[in-house]
Amino acid sequence: MASAYFRAMATCSMLQAQLEKETQARKAMELCFQKIHKSLDLYKGHYINRLRFHMNRHHTEYLRKVRAMQTKAADKKKKAPQPAGRRSERISHTEELSAELHNAKHLLKERDAQIETLCRMLDELEDALAKK
Repeated sequence: MASAYFRAMATCSMLQAQLEKETQARKAMELCFQKIHKSLDLYKGHYINRLRFHMNRHHTEYLRKVRAMQTKAADKKKKAPQPAGRRSERISHTEELSAELHNAKHLLKERDAQIETLCRMLDELEDALAKK
């Protein structure tokens, strides 16, 4: 039982570190956008307004795409393989990463099952030693 507790604590620690990293990256991105907009405040004109518009649009599109990728990753359905045609490098790179992620999740499940088995065996050993 204690090992499951420590495993849960390690998982919480890892998730907390990942959340802090993502939060820091987002704050850095927002700070960068604020600095760019502050620099643009020094200038006036149509082109500056268009630049602001496209920066904001790019920012919202990026956030929308990140959210869409997260929901796709959550889905357990597999897509049919796409025909081998002309694809962008970004799409092929994303597919490679998703395949690696799927393999890593499968490996994680296997190792988790092994850990559960070892924990069960340890608990049985502790019970056997306690009975003596």
